Amino acid sequence: MKNKDIILKILISISILLILYSLFYFINYYSYNDILLHFPDNVNNNNIKLPPNEIGDSIGGILNPIIGFTASVLTFLAFYIQYKANNEQREIFNNTQLKEKIIEHKKHQTNINIFKALINSMIKYYEESGNLLQGFINTEEENPLKINMYSFVTNSSYENLNKLNLRDIYSSITYSFENKDNNNSWENDFIKTLNKMDFYDKLIKELKTKFEIHVSTKSKNLNSVGESLNKNIGNVLVDEELSSFDGINDYLAIVYNKNSSGESIIPDNEFEGADFEKLQDVFFKKVLN
Repeated sequence: MKNKDIILKILISISILLILYSLFYFINYYSYNDILLHFPDNVNNNNIKLPPNEIGDSIGGILNPIIGFTASVLTFLAFYIQYKANNEQREIFNNTQLKEKIIEHKKHQTNINIFKALINSMIKYYEESGNLLQGFINTEEENPLKINMYSFVTNSSYENLNKLNLRDIYSSITYSFENKDNNNSWENDFIKTLNKMDFYDKLIKELKTKFEIHVSTKSKNLNSVGESLNKNIGNVLVDEELSSFDGINDYLAIVYNKNSSGESIIPDNEFEGADFEKLQDVFFKKVLN
């Protein structure tokens, strides 16, 4: 019980005072008439002894109203204590429900925040992947005979999205709209969002695979061309007439990074291999002319 309950204090005080008064009255009456330890021999005004029943009637007649009032106060006190206990139980129940609502609200809020974070991460990933793809395409168009490596970023957002319990996410979004918004079309938007995520994720994976195959195939083709040229250039070098062709030095510089004396033109660790585009523009132009 709360210490600040004045009504409860007053009721308890009155009950204690009435009980003490009744006890005091009993003790005082029996002591005054010397009947605590002796059989009563009270007499009336005519000096006639009174029987014990009349003494009891005298005490009962005086104390019955006090005892009755005391009983009423105690009964009211008992009901009041029960009333207070019920209120405390109701308050505990309401507080428990409020805590459960707060926990439920935080749970739904966390689910939505995770879902938003994954969606935003995936959108950023798609944008970065798209920029890299576009950059690779532009580089390929500008330098078709050069081996341009395709780089890409990695992201696990879609995989983590698939690990989420979509029913929980759905419930959290429902909870959010029921408490904040009257939007009735969010279910369709939710499904569209998931479909778009699935489409773009598969699209980027397919594009990565295709461009990796493209780079690998292109590299093999250029290397096979280089091997064929190396075989034929050997025949040229042993031929006195063909070896005097001034384009041979260009070929050696482009393919092997060597000058006519066999020395490296640039440090070997900086040489990135044969530049087929330069080979086409420099060496083959001289051959064709």
